Amino acid sequence: PFILVSGTIGEELAVEMMKAGANDYIMKNNLPRLLPAIHKELEDAENRRKYKAIETRMHMLADIVESAEVGVIGLDNRGHIISVNVGAEKLLGLSAPYILGKDISIIKDTDGKPCFTEMLEYFNKGHRISGKELSVLSSKGQRLFIVTTFSSVINLLGEIIGTSIIFNDITMQREAEAELHDTQRWMMQTLNSLNTGVVFIDPLKQIIIGANTAASKILDIPELELSGKKCNGGMLCDGTDCPIMKEKIPQSHFESILARKKIPILKNILRTTFGGKDMLIESFIDISDLKQAQEQKSQLENQIRETERLQELGLMAGSISHDFKNFLQLLVVNLELMSDSCKENYELLGITKEMERIVHNAIGLCNQLTEFAGGNPSKLQKHDLSILVKQAVDLFEGKYGKGITFELDLFNKPLEIMADQVQVNQIIANILINSVQAIEQNKGTVKISTGEKNFGEGELLAPLNKSKLGKGRFAFVSIKDSGCGMS
Repeated sequence: PFILVSGTIGEELAVEMMKAGANDYIMKNNLPRLLPAIHKELEDAENRRKYKAIETRMHMLADIVESAEVGVIGLDNRGHIISVNVGAEKLLGLSAPYILGKDISIIKDTDGKPCFTEMLEYFNKGHRISGKELSVLSSKGQRLFIVTTFSSVINLLGEIIGTSIIFNDITMQREAEAELHDTQRWMMQTLNSLNTGVVFIDPLKQIIIGANTAASKILDIPELELSGKKCNGGMLCDGTDCPIMKEKIPQSHFESILARKKIPILKNILRTTFGGKDMLIESFIDISDLKQAQEQKSQLENQIRETERLQELGLMAGSISHDFKNFLQLLVVNLELMSDSCKENYELLGITKEMERIVHNAIGLCNQLTEFAGGNPSKLQKHDLSILVKQAVDLFEGKYGKGITFELDLFNKPLEIMADQVQVNQIIANILINSVQAIEQNKGTVKISTGEKNFGEGELLAPLNKSKLGKGRFAFVSIKDSGCGMS
């Protein structure tokens, strides 16, 4: 400060010096006023310095606000815009000259309604709202997502003189989040379309945090109920076989048992990061059908090998029967010669003829075996069933005639059938053998009868009607024995 003290200069010069920058003028005859003047000027100088500092700081703050990327809008208590920074102009696409002095309702949301008008009554009472997210419409019609902070502006006297609105554009963040959400939804739709079960696991807590539809179906637990369940200890695996605890990650294409369902599965485990967090993805498929198919394939291969063995055995049997038939043919020739030489010895002739019949039956069996080995059909001829039964019984009477009685009750009329003689003889012989073996101590009776019977449609029992025979007249053979039967 500059204080002029003089006793000679006039008032005009003093005024000029005050205009030139002197702070005060004191005459020498009034020196008691000097000390108060000095204090006053020093105080004014200090106030001017503080004001200058405040002014500098305010200019700096204004520059900071003006250069900030966020938008800043100042309102008076009536809701009129009194300041707007460059960030707000850029974000909203509105110039400062256009919006200054206008009501804040000029800024609309995506529905065309004012964004901030309803909130002004809160700020006039000194309220503050931070982090409120809004959707606004720019001057170009672009939808913007902003996060805002509203606060009252209070002066040094504690009076509310306006409201400040600070907002930041988070449109790119929200669009990225929406895109990520769409990607996640697409990924889950894709995962839910798979037959492979997929679960997401928190490796630290060892709990399931998500699963697809196939996993829910295989585990037989609703998808929402799967979240939060422990992955080991009876869910995906037993605690003793947990790949997380054994630190065997990643693993791919290995067979395991799904603990909850006790079914074989083929699974993969890999470690990944999602949202900055470690995560395990475990995928698995039920291979029960595959295992069953493999087992069926193995059984089929065994059956094929058995069939091939039987075919080889059949070929060998056919070859043997062919050679044996040649020997029997020689025996038939010799028996015919023997019959010619003993025509006068009726007893010997009867034995020879019976031997010829037996040998012919044996040749028939060889023919049947040869035909079976070669896959040829049986030769059907017309025969009387009663005669075929009588011939078969005559063979057994000679062998079991001492202790077992064979009683014949043959039909009184010819029972003509179309059949293979050898096959019929073999069937009757097998039944007679069973009957004889069922009789204890070789003492008993076997009753054999033939006859005919008319059956209506569906009267034949299913086990007896494998050829799907309809109604009609049928010939039958009945064989009963006095044995103990089967237990």
